[in-house]
Amino acid sequence: MTTLILAAHVDPQVAAPWFREALSPEVELCAFVEPGLSSAYHALAARLRRGGRLLPALLAHAEASMSADAYERIVFVSWSAPYALLEELLVHPADAAALAGWVALDSGYGDPTPGVVDLARRAREGSALYWAGFTDVPTAGYRSTGAFLAEVRRRAGDPAGLFHVEHWPHDPEVYAAARDKGAFWRREHIGALQRGSAFLAAALEALEGATPEQTTPLAPGALSRDAVLALARAALLAGVREAPPYSNRGPEIDGYLRGCVRGGRPLGVLGVPWCAAFVSWCLWRAAYGDEAEARARAWSALGYVESGEGPPVGWRAAVAELVTDARGTSTWHDAAEGGSPGPGDLLVMGRLGQDPRRGGLGHVAIVAEVAEGGGLWAIGGNESDAVRRTLCGAGAGEREPIVGWIQATA
Repeated sequence: MTTLILAAHVDPQVAAPWFREALSPEVELCAFVEPGLSSAYHALAARLRRGGRLLPALLAHAEASMSADAYERIVFVSWSAPYALLEELLVHPADAAALAGWVALDSGYGDPTPGVVDLARRAREGSALYWAGFTDVPTAGYRSTGAFLAEVRRRAGDPAGLFHVEHWPHDPEVYAAARDKGAFWRREHIGALQRGSAFLAAALEALEGATPEQTTPLAPGALSRDAVLALARAALLAGVREAPPYSNRGPEIDGYLRGCVRGGRPLGVLGVPWCAAFVSWCLWRAAYGDEAEARARAWSALGYVESGEGPPVGWRAAVAELVTDARGTSTWHDAAEGGSPGPGDLLVMGRLGQDPRRGGLGHVAIVAEVAEGGGLWAIGGNESDAVRRTLCGAGAGEREPIVGWIQATA
């Protein structure tokens, strides 16, 4: 079998020979380093991705001898930061299918993406490999490798089949005696890399002897208008509002904005108008629950405006972006065309005399019900500093005109 080992953050001159000694002659090893932390590997993926796919260009970057489809098996190995590159590889279905698995050496931090969770599920069934070893190296402000793997296990199930997790604990007495605690943890982290050759050899042996079971792919988002409206009503009943007043901030509001994406990356804005972020949160949480933010990033990275999977629009901070997405998924309905939105659909209005259909400012809310005498009751965010239920359309007085609406489901 022609096997390729893509070893990321493994120095070709220093660490790669350790791995080479553990591999049979017919296995090809391509080791490479992108200087920097996980952000450097996200940036590498952005540079290499073509037509949504990453793997073909990555193999050329790593100087592999053949194209991706010429190998019978490709295994990604990462030490430390390149878990970010693995997450990027798992975004596109064709890239994910081309990978036989992942050997992670103290690699995986923060929140595991849906692709990683799906890989663990497939590994449990024996149809892919996820072999992870981790130390006790602590992190500040985000999940450590151990906590990352604990979250993977919570979502995918405990290790079984080809999903293997191995803890490499430190010696408490040596740690207590160490004068330089930072240097101690650096040695522990490097130790994970030094274990890599034997760990990889064991993983390949397990992969060679595996008998795959029936694979259960990660289900696409099941989205209903009722679920979208239920989340909007829950926020209304909870009294979500800005704190302090008129700041565009607050625990819930920060959460709505934190999920906003553009070009496959978190937008990274807080304290800005949040009506679009609120309706996006309702859509994506209704479809994917706890995996909503990661799913929205993948949707944005691949331009899934024509995929039919999940919500018909991205998780956006601007109403004009929602309109653009909806046009791409054929879920946009212009007010001039007639027709009526139903409960759970998104109602789009102009703002301050501008038109979001032309890239201007707008307001968006979720239709709740038809009002007696005409008009629509809708639940929206950023309405006088809170989530509120207001009357739109006929009889709405001074409110901005309705310019169109977006079907909540494609």
